[in-house]
This record gives sequence, C-alpha cells and structure tokens, in this order.
Amino acid sequence: MVHSRVSVAAVAALLSSISTLAMAADIIDPPVIEAPILPIIEPVKTGGWYIRGDVGYSMTSIGDIHYDTFDPIGGNFSTGLLRGELSDGAIFGGGIGYDTGHYLRFDLTADYQQSKFKGNSFCGPAGAICTDDTQKLSALSLLANAYVDLGHFNGFTPYVGAGIGGTHVNWGTLTNDCRPGVDPALCTDDTHPGGSEWRFTYAAMAGVSYDVTDCLAIDAGYRYRNIAGGKMFGIAHSGNPGSGYDKGIDAHDFRLGARYTFGGKGGTGCGAKPQPIEPYEPIEPYKPVFK
Repeated sequence: MVHSRVSVAAVAALLSSISTLAMAADIIDPPVIEAPILPIIEPVKTGGWYIRGDVGYSMTSIGDIHYDTFDPIGGNFSTGLLRGELSDGAIFGGGIGYDTGHYLRFDLTADYQQSKFKGNSFCGPAGAICTDDTQKLSALSLLANAYVDLGHFNGFTPYVGAGIGGTHVNWGTLTNDCRPGVDPALCTDDTHPGGSEWRFTYAAMAGVSYDVTDCLAIDAGYRYRNIAGGKMFGIAHSGNPGSGYDKGIDAHDFRLGARYTFGGKGGTGCGAKPQPIEPYEPIEPYKPVFK
C-alpha cells in the first residue's frame, strides 16, 4: 500500500509540472523571425536598332599585276609583269544595324577610301625595269556583318566578327613613264584606261566598345578585308601593253567609331543605365505556432 501511494503521488507531481509548463508557453510570446527581403533580377532589354559612323586608317597592299603583251615582229603574245605598292590612307564609313540583346549583333556597312599605286614594269630579255607607273584607286566596300559580344565588363564589351559583301573598285588612268636609257623599241610613254568593277570581299574583325550612356557606345577595332582580284587597266591601242589584272587587295583597317541605339539599350531613354535589381514586396513576418 505504501508503494502504491508513492507511485500515485509521483504521477500527480509529473502531471502538475507538465500543466505548469504548458501554461507558461501560452503566456510567453513566441520569437518573431523576420523574413529577409531578397533581390530579384529582372530581365533587361539590351537590344535595338542602331546607326554607326567610323573613321580610320587603312594599310593596303597589292600583289603582282600581269598584263598581255604582243611582239609585232614575232607575232607572239606574252605576259608582262607590273609590281608596286598602294599608299596607305584614311577610310570613312557608316552603317545601320540591330543588337539582339543576347551577345549577337548584325549590321550593314559602307566604307570609302582612296589610294595611289606606284610601281614599275619590266621588259627586255633580262627583265630590267622599263617604266615608272602610277595610278589612282578609289574603293567603296558594302558589307553584311555579324558580331559576337564576348561579355560585358563595367561598360566594356570585347567582340569578334565577320563580314561578306562586295567592293566597287575604280582604277584611274594608268600612266607609264619610260626610264632614261631604256631602248625606245621596248618602251614608250603611254596611258591606259583604268578598270572599274564590283569585286567579292570578305572581312574579319575584332575590337572593344564602351557604353558612354544607354544610347551611345564608343567602338575601337581592327578589321582585315580581302578584295578579290580583277581588271586594273585596259588596252589603250593596238600596241603594248594589253589589259592588266591584279591578284587582289589586302586592307588592314584600324577604326574608331560610335554607335547610337535608338531608345537606348534598356528601353528607358538615353540617360543612365537602368537598374535591373528590384526588391520583393514586403512579406509578413513568420511566426511559429506552438500547440
């Protein structure tokens, strides 16, 4: 009997303690855990139509020029050789394009330059220099281009690109001036009409642009152009030389330009760049429930 009474008393004490703790839990407010305000990255429109303008310096080179010759004594046709260099000079260009906003751009460009050819033709059995030759060149390149942006780094955007199209090559009159002492039977002072035609052209470029504002970007880059060969000059008369053909023109262009995007890349005008981070709406604090 004593043992039973002790057990009953112990159980009663335990129940009383649990009841007291439950009442205390009801009285004390549960801790409040504040929900953090998290940022959300909103997609930002970075594309749009743009226009561009460029100025630069073009370093050009030309390969050997071959022309037909006719020997009136032997009645035979042969090939003459003309070698020379093109002068370097300024290049001016512009265009219109579209930025997709996903690291890819496209544009159509037109570039104009002038240059001057200075060279020498060779004659006689020993292939000696016979004449000093000069000729002016003007070229208008129309290219369709595609660019891949390699990332955006604090306003700087490096890129690579390629282009394809045509160049209207316009050669002026070729002037041949015989050198003193050359046999008159082998050389006479003469002029020949220049060739004018469209030629296939391809290009590769690389550079970096910098966003001054949401609308205006400064662009500095290098471009290589290869202009296919074609007719350089024609036949002035029935004598020598005959039509001449160059093997093509290589141009190394160093350009500085600007691109203006209509409406801004972010679609918010031409002021400061838009802020893509916005907070969530406030969330009610979470309160744990004790039962």
